[in-house]
Amino acid sequence: MTRVRRLARLLLFQGLPALLALWISLPMSGCIIPVAPDFQDPVSSPNYPPYLSNPSPQFGRLVTVQAGVQVAVSAFVSDPNLTDTLYYQWVYDDTTPPNPAVTHALGYFPLTQPPDGSPQQIPPVEVNCGLGLAATSTSLHQLELIVSDREPNPHPTGPFDDIPFPGYKVYGNWPLLLLCDGTSP
Repeated sequence: MTRVRRLARLLLFQGLPALLALWISLPMSGCIIPVAPDFQDPVSSPNYPPYLSNPSPQFGRLVTVQAGVQVAVSAFVSDPNLTDTLYYQWVYDDTTPPNPAVTHALGYFPLTQPPDGSPQQIPPVEVNCGLGLAATSTSLHQLELIVSDREPNPHPTGPFDDIPFPGYKVYGNWPLLLLCDGTSP
């Protein structure tokens, strides 16, 4: 009887854990399919507005133009999103709602940014008495620079700042005093 008892003890204490592990793992012996990774598009950088700097003359400063004289007006532009193509436009006497008899706009022009992100000069506009601004004598006008980071929707008579979403636009303004009758300031 001691032999049987010894065999029973051996099976119970030494073989039981192995037998128990085998019994537990039997239902799990099927094919295991791993869970696929959850791929996502990389997070894109947010869109930032362009910014104007170094205007000549300063924004808001009265620009006086006399007959026979030209004054260059310009500014620099940059955008933190280096891959954005910027668009600029010079507009004289923009009104709301647009009035084609009063407002004069030079078309939108693309401006590619330098790879290092340094500010780039917008080609200057030459302000003079021959602009067709009904300036046969002393008159006050407004010059506006519109810069956007999206190509504007084409509206030949305005609004000139209609930019598709999610684009941004910035403005620079100069009041113009045209002395086209030969008077001095």
